[in-house]
Amino acid sequence: EIGSGLVGSEMCIRDRHLTGEISALINELKAEGRTMIVVTHEMEFARSVADEILFLHEGKAEESGSAAEAFGAPKSALFKAFIDGGKINKGGSG
Repeated sequence: EIGSGLVGSEMCIRDRHLTGEISALINELKAEGRTMIVVTHEMEFARSVADEILFLHEGKAEESGSAAEAFGAPKSALFKAFIDGGKINKGGSG
């Protein structure tokens, strides 16, 4: 039995119809005590499944910690811009 896994959310991007089903499946697996790493650019999807987050920009950790804290009160200006739907330019925000 597999206790952990890595999940990419490419299917959610391609078929938004599946997003709710995938979120439900991930949450079921979490309830079973499984650990997963989910890689995504879809912040609403991440918000719906994450307990902890790690936001990377140009290979550096810009935001990490509890998903509730990060989405509720981001410490990183880059992460805030990203979740607010803004574009992040190379070398900075905006």
